[in-house]
Amino acid sequence: MSDLIIYIIYCIIGCLTGCITGLIPGIHTNTIASILLGLYYTNNFNPLTTSAFIVGAAVSHTFLDFIPAIFLGAPDSNTALIVLPTHRMLLKGRGYEAILLSVTGGLMGILILTLSAYILFTYIPQIYIAIRPYIHLILILIMIIIIHISTNRKATLFIFILSGILGLVSLNTNLINKNFVLLPMFSGLFGLSNLILSFNETSNIPKQTTKTSIILKDNIYGATIGVFGGTISGLLPGLGTSQCSMILKELGFIKKTKIFITVLGCIGTIDIILSFISIYLIGNARSGSAIIIENIMNTLTFDTLVLFCGLALISAGLSAIITMYIGQHAAKLVENINYQKMTASVIILIILITILFSRLYGLILLISSTALGIATKKMKVKVSILMGCLIIPTILYFSGYLYIILKIF
Repeated sequence: MSDLIIYIIYCIIGCLTGCITGLIPGIHTNTIASILLGLYYTNNFNPLTTSAFIVGAAVSHTFLDFIPAIFLGAPDSNTALIVLPTHRMLLKGRGYEAILLSVTGGLMGILILTLSAYILFTYIPQIYIAIRPYIHLILILIMIIIIHISTNRKATLFIFILSGILGLVSLNTNLINKNFVLLPMFSGLFGLSNLILSFNETSNIPKQTTKTSIILKDNIYGATIGVFGGTISGLLPGLGTSQCSMILKELGFIKKTKIFITVLGCIGTIDIILSFISIYLIGNARSGSAIIIENIMNTLTFDTLVLFCGLALISAGLSAIITMYIGQHAAKLVENINYQKMTASVIILIILITILFSRLYGLILLISSTALGIATKKMKVKVSILMGCLIIPTILYFSGYLYIILKIF
């Protein structure tokens, strides 16, 4: 059996593993990759087959994690902003369409990324070197513009600062395992708050249609914007996928809900692939999985990078098929469930998962985040501003003031 076939087999096994982690709220491929790293050092695994497994798992997770976000309202850091718009689509019988849009965004994003590979490899290292020292200033300017153009400036600024404080405290405390801190924070800000407020909207989820059409023009536009945002978040430190999505939306680049879902589907997948590419281009691993691959491989050659990109394409294609298949069955399943009962069950599930992974302090964070999420909606402030929980810590980190501020807390 040739080495290439062995790598593909390990990639497919990783892909199936990523499908499982994507469907379970609170479990991320970074956790699996960390465990695998420990096994690698203790059992002398082959570095290429181990990395092939991680590539397959990381890419597939970005497709499957939309299912619990859309049908359960249980987001992670990549799908946080998608909960509210897709929840509205679910209550209109178009939950599967949201799944299809996210899958289309991921696949089209990979295609556009492949076509723009020459530009990427030629100019990104130069842009990275030029921009990196000014990331905090760029973020400050963007947030000033976003708050200025908001309809309720004072309330928006207030929520932005509160979410930033929440993020600072949550991300820089040793009371909660850093691998699981985002689960209660994002579930509260974007998941539970939305579920609680919509509890009495309807008694049953309407019949879900699995027959839908995709507007090619909108999807090409969404995927192009997603590649742009994914390139920024994938190659520049401190800027995550949700942060980029929020900035693009608030600056007016994304005006339609369907395009927004396409962008999020694209940007999540592009970000993880670019995190592997960034190891080679700029020596900066931008995701947990990429960091672990960097530790395993030590150095990444161009030939190895091409192999990983090829494996990522295989995982993306297989994951897209699995996502659409499971999405169809999930759509049929939820339409037969009483909405209030399902909402109550999901709330209880998120609470139990939070307690399991982050104990009492995670539960306190979940309650605090939920309260802030509800307050944001009641004050008629756009929920995307809650991404201040990551943006403010990022600004402080790159400005050099993070540790000074933390001493205050």
